[in-house]
Amino acid sequence: MTSFKLKIVPKGIFCYYLANLALEGRKFWVRKEYNKSFLAHTGPLSQKEKQALQRFSKLILKLENRIPSFSLLNFFFDRNGEDKLKKLLLKKEYEGLGSVFDLFRERFARFWKHTLVKESKNIEKTLTVNLHTQQRFVQYSLKRFSLLYNHPSLPRSVNVFLVPLPAEVIGGGGKYMAALGGIVLETSLERAGKMRTIEIILHETIHLWFEEGYFNNLLQEFEEETLQKTKEMLFGPLGIPSMHFGIKEILATALTIQSTKRAEKTQPPYIQLLYSTSKTLQPIFRIYERRKKSVDKALLKTVIRAWQSFLKKKKVAILG
Repeated sequence: MTSFKLKIVPKGIFCYYLANLALEGRKFWVRKEYNKSFLAHTGPLSQKEKQALQRFSKLILKLENRIPSFSLLNFFFDRNGEDKLKKLLLKKEYEGLGSVFDLFRERFARFWKHTLVKESKNIEKTLTVNLHTQQRFVQYSLKRFSLLYNHPSLPRSVNVFLVPLPAEVIGGGGKYMAALGGIVLETSLERAGKMRTIEIILHETIHLWFEEGYFNNLLQEFEEETLQKTKEMLFGPLGIPSMHFGIKEILATALTIQSTKRAEKTQPPYIQLLYSTSKTLQPIFRIYERRKKSVDKALLKTVIRAWQSFLKKKKVAILG
């Protein structure tokens, strides 16, 4: 049985908030709501801090371009990560990162002490109960993923690195971190007890574990056959970085959400896409499961058609 090990790593949480602040407007995954809350609790940025964040973001992007699969979070959620990072970077680069962390250290310490310490412990307790309550559903879901992704083995354990959010933050999310053998989960105390958080954990576990092997090979073949015909139509309007990314997100969302009624018109178009395509795909998944079939090119073609259909319906709203 797969276990989910919850971890609270303050230096990783510090790095997460700092990177989220520095990369606003530059990265697809940045959550503006978190930055607004962080600054509401700690005060407005000084000119010196703003300049430091600009240097920080430029350096991160430079490292990501130079070093394959580079992610700063990998090093700060890892117990020995800073030593690994020091060996990987030029002395000037490492010192440049360090100077920004030093500048924001006192600000984050206040945020941690007055807002996050108690919250993080309560989140850990609440999520532990939630995972236990939903244990049968979670294990059942993992077996479904094993069949559909043609990945016979299940993970023995998944590390869940918590990023606690203040109570007023409504949103949440997650990222899979292959180098850490786990996922980063952003959640408030209220969200920690909800089914939506279980869905996010399962969604990121698909990316972390089940896509490797058969599915990635299948997707690569499919992309090579299909990419040029659909690239502009699919990616431009929603800012989705690649077909590879889009298909993975659509499938993982359709397999994990319990209700597709959340796709309100007020949601960003990208989120509307995920829920809209889920309505199309979920009945098809049930057919594949009954027939004990894994995802194939026919199903991937259905994903593309659903994606295109959504864009056709929403084109004026998205582009206009």
